[in-house]
Amino acid sequence: MEKIYLPFLCLFLLFSCKEAKKDDAIAEKPLFALLDSSRTNILFNNVIKEDFDKNMQGFYQGFYSGGGVAVGDLNNDGLDEIYFSGNMNSNKLYRNLGNMKFADITEKAGAGGRIPGWKNGVNMVDVNGDGFLDIYVCYAGRHAGPETKKSIVD
Repeated sequence: MEKIYLPFLCLFLLFSCKEAKKDDAIAEKPLFALLDSSRTNILFNNVIKEDFDKNMQGFYQGFYSGGGVAVGDLNNDGLDEIYFSGNMNSNKLYRNLGNMKFADITEKAGAGGRIPGWKNGVNMVDVNGDGFLDIYVCYAGRHAGPETKKSIVD
């Protein structure tokens, strides 16, 4: 009797499948579009230089994990700014000008971070309750650095 059910089960599975219609295909319309840096003005590259002393084996297991990115409205203008943290290079803060155009305000805001220092994460949150997001960068290692607070509110 089990031998009778198996062919029926196979036929049921075969006929229950249907071909996707072209109208139903979401993949035809991409959800995201790659924008050139000449349009956005975002010029960030997390360059990691491996050598004998700094590598995944002996220096840090998360060597290739990346620095991190945080997005949030830092100046409460309704547009989200972007902050990139670089593992071995300076961090970058980009102010949103609208229409996917950004201005590099890293130097003005004093947001480049300290070098040397291995950055491995970043977040934006209003910790002190002043109504503006704060940027918190996570550093790994034993390098102490100054605590700074600068406002980018214009």
